[in-house]
Amino acid sequence: MIPFFKLVSTMPFVGKFAIGKELFEVYEATDVAGRRKEYREALLLLILMVLGHGVQAVIGFAALAFTAPWWVKVYFFLYGFANVSVTLTQIWLLYRVTDFHLTKPFAKRERKFFEPNSKKFMTAYTFTLLAQGLFILAYKIYVS
Repeated sequence: MIPFFKLVSTMPFVGKFAIGKELFEVYEATDVAGRRKEYREALLLLILMVLGHGVQAVIGFAALAFTAPWWVKVYFFLYGFANVSVTLTQIWLLYRVTDFHLTKPFAKRERKFFEPNSKKFMTAYTFTLLAQGLFILAYKIYVS
């Protein structure tokens, strides 16, 4: 499954930038209170994202039951599949960050978080915005 998760992490989805920063802060915490605080924040973010993407996947697959052209149904399927993939990856990250929080030693030194390349961020932001917008538009036209 790890190659699958690595593949999903290479996709241009904007949420990975928020998750990456939160997980980095957990990994770099140097004391118990700091690690606990950062872990709670990462846990909350990941749980919200798992729930949100899970709902989006259900809506995407449920939209397949409605009458629509074949290419719209393909898009609904891809949308649902992408959200299931992201959800599974986030569940895996939840497991990894929890395992790290409970079992690993503290960081010996602080490292600097490298901000993502703005071009990559804008590409991911645009891709995610267009994909969501297209889904909402198709859903409104063919399902509602």
